[in-house]
Amino acid sequence: MDVSSPTVNAWTDADFPDWAGWALIDDDATPDGQCNSATVKKAREKQDVDFTRFICKFPLEWDFASFDTRFSWLKAPNDSQPEPMSEKSYSELKEHAKALSFFDKLPVGTQNELAGQVWHCDPRGLMIQLQKAERRLIFSTKNMMNDFTADDMRYGDLSKEQILAQGKLNRVNIFGEEFKINLFNFNKTVDEHFASMDSMAFWTASGEFAPLIQIMLEKFRKNEGGVLRHELLNKAFLEHKTTKECVNTIKKIMQQIFYGNECNVFKGNDFIKITLDIAEQVTLPKFTDFDWFNGLGITIHDTYSTKIYLDDFEIMETETVSSRRKKFKARLTFQIQDHFGLDIADLNGKIFELSPWFCSWFILQRYRSYGFKPFINESKFSFWIEG
Repeated sequence: MDVSSPTVNAWTDADFPDWAGWALIDDDATPDGQCNSATVKKAREKQDVDFTRFICKFPLEWDFASFDTRFSWLKAPNDSQPEPMSEKSYSELKEHAKALSFFDKLPVGTQNELAGQVWHCDPRGLMIQLQKAERRLIFSTKNMMNDFTADDMRYGDLSKEQILAQGKLNRVNIFGEEFKINLFNFNKTVDEHFASMDSMAFWTASGEFAPLIQIMLEKFRKNEGGVLRHELLNKAFLEHKTTKECVNTIKKIMQQIFYGNECNVFKGNDFIKITLDIAEQVTLPKFTDFDWFNGLGITIHDTYSTKIYLDDFEIMETETVSSRRKKFKARLTFQIQDHFGLDIADLNGKIFELSPWFCSWFILQRYRSYGFKPFINESKFSFWIEG
């Protein structure tokens, strides 16, 4: 089997860490079917141990040939069963086990692999863990990631005449005659256009995230294109109120579905409902309001594409004297992209067309003689939620 194939999911012992409660139990070498593990006996003294995360080594239960070795102790008095099992009951149990056993029908090679003691785990704990290890996409916008074909990612594609023809708000009608106030200044040099953009950064960016606009302008000036990733941008999204509101709404959606299915692991239909509810109820993270004064509203503002993943999902059970309660812990990971570029619509009917800053930006990007490459800003960050 090719474990590197994208169609194959592979897990290692790193997916089952001891700090998360997983334990390998191999300290019982007795061939019978009793649990004589000192580790398990000690764990039973505690009230909060999750035995579904114990992976234990003992003889295979589907080998009928070893039945008497594993269960003959039932015919004698013991701590678990003071009254020994009668010969009649033992024979009935043995016939039942024979009907279920299939070891002798396996290929010889497989029998050799399963001979002696083999590892066993509780399937409930395993399925929950495998679901945790599998990243699930729970929401995606219609706009795709890394879309370099969008209009705001075009560069060097317009003539001087085409650029001068842009604009709707800059048209003035005086006594029936239309005049156009044009702020596309082709008399400026490239350096002067960049100076205009630097002025925009100076007057619109302050505070902790102000360096981001300079970082973006520097990348634009280098004419690199591609994708820009920066920890300061991740932090800006992570701490923004729209992100927190988005996460809180998703948490409520997941809580409602979780308790609606009796606190069980999410299944296929549950994930479909989560996706639909996010689309209907959630406002995605974006920079607005006072972000116009820290540079984020100018350079990013709304976003182009967003994906939200469920990276980790764990059901936790708490037990008290009077009740038992289940809750979940999950990690949401966001991947958000926006384009540092201007499209035709930005300079037609929007306030940007009346700004010399944006007119310089548009000329630097779209004018055939310049063609400075726009780029994609990408942010990735995670939130832990409990419900």
